[in-house]
Amino acid sequence: FLEIVKKENLNLIGQPKAELKKIAFGGECLYEIEVEIIPEIEIGDYKKIAKKVFSEKREIEVSEEEVQDSLNFLRESRAKIKKLENGEEIKELPNLDDEFAKSLGRFSSLEELKKSIKEGIFEEKRIKEKQRLRQKFLEEISKDLCVELPQTLVNSFVEENLNQLKYFVENQGMNFETYLKEINQTREGLEAKLEEEARNQIRHSLVLYKIAKLENIKPTEEEIRLLAQRIINQQSIDSLNEIEKRRLLDYAKERITFEKVFEFLENQ
Repeated sequence: FLEIVKKENLNLIGQPKAELKKIAFGGECLYEIEVEIIPEIEIGDYKKIAKKVFSEKREIEVSEEEVQDSLNFLRESRAKIKKLENGEEIKELPNLDDEFAKSLGRFSSLEELKKSIKEGIFEEKRIKEKQRLRQKFLEEISKDLCVELPQTLVNSFVEENLNQLKYFVENQGMNFETYLKEINQTREGLEAKLEEEARNQIRHSLVLYKIAKLENIKPTEEEIRLLAQRIINQQSIDSLNEIEKRRLLDYAKERITFEKVFEFLENQ
């Protein structure tokens, strides 16, 4: 079975289902094995679509008003409450000066703080614009994609997304059933919504994998190892079993592959 999988270069999903069909004289057995595979797809002129989409990049600007709004937010966050003799409470705001900038730790002047805020807003907008164009490309290239997605694959995506949502909700100190009531949603309704999202997610992943295959885009083992280690450090993970380690490496490989594909497309 493994030889056939390797020879035919099959990408399997989930566990194979084996059924014993016949036991022959001499102990030989005949099995029927049913597997689901990741479907092969045909995509349109991705270079042409990429050139059109990524040429629509918007100019990024940061206004003085946006910088001032951020400064005011910082100022408000460091306000002190003063109680008057009559029992009334008033809010005392710090002055926006060099001393205020220094109190934040790593700035020597108010101008330096403003510059840092402006750079931060610019970077946030740059990332948002990049994500907008990437999403638009995926929607354009997937528009006419006809592919039957294996239910096993869809279910695994739904389960993973549901578990991530539950983890996030419970981490905020809320019971998941209470959360469903708060958003006026049933578990079945949420799963149906997640299934639709999963199908789009899978279609987009198939497109990116197809382009990576056609353009021979691959991450190096060192790139995969470094990203995996960075994730471990960021999430303060103490130890991983072999299955968790494999999943982390697969995730790192996918992330780097997709990033390289997008970088390739953005340069068309």
